[in-house]
Amino acid sequence: MSELSVAALLERAQHMVRVGQPNQAKEFCLRVLKAYPKHGRAFGIVGQAYLALGQDDHAADAFFRVLGVYPNDPLANASLAAIYDAAGDTSRALWYLERAFEMAPANPELQQELLRLYHEQGISVEQVQLTRVGLARTYMRGLLYTRAQWELENLEHKTERTDILVSLLECSWNLQDVNRVEAQSQRILALLPDCLIANLLLGNLWLGTFRDEQGRMLLERAQSLDPDNAMAQSLFGARSPLAPRNVRVPALEEELPPLDLSYLDDAAAEAETESEAPQDMIDEWFGWSEPIPEGGSVTAVDLVIQPIREEKEDNEIDPGLSITDIQRMYVNDHPDDWQARLDLARRYRDEKSISLAVEHYSYLVSHNRELLREVVGDLEFLTRRFPQEQSLGGLLREARDELNRFRN
Repeated sequence: MSELSVAALLERAQHMVRVGQPNQAKEFCLRVLKAYPKHGRAFGIVGQAYLALGQDDHAADAFFRVLGVYPNDPLANASLAAIYDAAGDTSRALWYLERAFEMAPANPELQQELLRLYHEQGISVEQVQLTRVGLARTYMRGLLYTRAQWELENLEHKTERTDILVSLLECSWNLQDVNRVEAQSQRILALLPDCLIANLLLGNLWLGTFRDEQGRMLLERAQSLDPDNAMAQSLFGARSPLAPRNVRVPALEEELPPLDLSYLDDAAAEAETESEAPQDMIDEWFGWSEPIPEGGSVTAVDLVIQPIREEKEDNEIDPGLSITDIQRMYVNDHPDDWQARLDLARRYRDEKSISLAVEHYSYLVSHNRELLREVVGDLEFLTRRFPQEQSLGGLLREARDELNRFRN
């Protein structure tokens, strides 16, 4: 196959599972996992392939790995339910199927399977009822995060289930509750070190703070779990600390086109008859500007490395600079990039550098109307969080007045 991107390989593997060719699907997934051994999506597809091959032990291991990365994955839960059901462990099968139904309550097949298992357990029900967790997730799909958070917070067993903890984390993130995001992410990572969303949110939160190094480590782990950085783009958009990628796997020898090297024979024959080119001509060909050391020579490696070395030196950034420092320098050079200034104010806010944050929020209130709504929202949050900061209250009133004038 000529397409070697990881995304294409996994799409091909998923197609192979659907058309009943699980062996080929497994090979594609294992090839991806050889290059990216923690790829969460690859484990999900290889688990489906193992399940189709009847290798339930390998399939269960793959699906447990998926839940370690994506605790709210309905397919992994439903697949584990099928594995336990086939093994005759109806109670465990029922538990995992209920989790899958909470995540995908509109799926009729899940409802039918649940009714069947209920009847096998002697539970008489006519219709599957939505649990409070399922109700909370319905609220989340409707963007009613405050109501969802209230439902989840009032569950007695919420601290025992990582899927509930992750749902609470998503609510806190969407409600911009930075303190809860930090605490809940740390709680989840203590239980599931590879949970993707917790690594991303906590890593992003710690960037540019005194825990910057730890934040970068968390983001590196997140990228190993999701090499294309798809979830990072979904969470953070254009402000993502991890850029979108199209990662690839090495080509196999049999996939490479045959080499036509006949021109080398011609070149070798010409080399025997031609005299050595003068050094100044070589310099002109390759743009070599520095004198060659006495007794030395220019190698092919030198010709490739020298321009790269010069480019790196020209664009080198002080490794001691934090993300906040780099963003501050950008805003100083581009004072009218309003979104960048708002991002810088928020970074100072997250670092609890309130006076610096106020300085940039104040500038936005005075100079830009398009972002006033977001500025007011941020200032309301800061005023609740830091009621002792008198400058926040005055600036919030000013921002509200300016927003009302703009509306009128």
